[in-house]
Amino acid sequence: MDTLLQVNLHHIAKGGRSDGQITHMGEEFIYVLKGTIELYLGTESHTLAKGDSAFFKSSEPHGYANVGNTPATILWLNTPPTY
Repeated sequence: MDTLLQVNLHHIAKGGRSDGQITHMGEEFIYVLKGTIELYLGTESHTLAKGDSAFFKSSEPHGYANVGNTPATILWLNTPPTY
């Protein structure tokens, strides 16, 4: 199947985080469904809570951490598919 868009639900345990920051081709959109995360974009960080969203180019180094007291759920869209 040849697709342009990949959609995932990321379930991030309390204290969970990405393995550093990554880069790749494309663009990303995230929407926080539950919990609070810190989104790292290069040297910047942004705290996002339920109802918040972000859009960024995948070539920007990016990563995340669950900084809240509960599990977090993120709707994560990538184009082109990464995984």
